[in-house]
Amino acid sequence: MSHLDRFEADPVDLSEFEDDFTRTASPAARESHRDQIPDGPYDARVEDVTLSRVQSTGNPMLIWRLRILGPTHRGASISKVRIITHKTVDFLKEDLSKLGLEMGSLKEMTSRLDEMVDRPIGIIKKVRPDKGWTDVYFVKPRPELAAQVIPPEIPQDDDLPF
Repeated sequence: MSHLDRFEADPVDLSEFEDDFTRTASPAARESHRDQIPDGPYDARVEDVTLSRVQSTGNPMLIWRLRILGPTHRGASISKVRIITHKTVDFLKEDLSKLGLEMGSLKEMTSRLDEMVDRPIGIIKKVRPDKGWTDVYFVKPRPELAAQVIPPEIPQDDDLPF
């Protein structure tokens, strides 16, 4: 029996994932895009928040997708990941506080993820070549940003790809 025979008996249709696969940048492209944003402080807006699990360990993690507002690299996207363990719960609570989200219990988080979206946040990006990764730290947003919820940007006609 060849390795192809065992797949013919039980075919798997992956066509529903084709559009997602096509839209997803290659790992090399994602890495080079992340490295285009130099280390430093930025104003950002939370664009999306996902509660997921680390594939290798099963630990829960929060992934924030952030859109940079400035002072440079406006419009660029960067992610912050917070893996949740007994050792990192304090850091998670600090991250949530910097986003202006206070909770009495961690059980509330799943029902309050949407509250983090569109919130302004200051970030500091730092590449850790010794560790082989990039850290993104939350810092309190500047007062003029913190006073507002920033709506998602609506592309202008000149920005549309068609």
